[in-house]
Amino acid sequence: MVDDVNYYRSLIYDYLSDIHQPYLIKHDDTTFFYKQKNGELRQIQNNNSNSFWWALLYNHENRKYRIVDLIDFKEEYEKFMINN
Repeated sequence: MVDDVNYYRSLIYDYLSDIHQPYLIKHDDTTFFYKQKNGELRQIQNNNSNSFWWALLYNHENRKYRIVDLIDFKEEYEKFMINN
């Protein structure tokens, strides 16, 4: 199961790097992803017990966040971050 999580996280990191979007990784039971504005990274606390399989997206413009599944990350990122 850990190999699966690492595989999906790797795809996410590659995707965000390819579109030149910064991200922040927190090394405990929670993974955070943020959209950067003016060099500022916002922090949101999330206590999701299954967080190895989830990522948190934060849209600075509307100050909203969404927890998304790692498997569907690209589609969810585009719906939430690009299309909003």
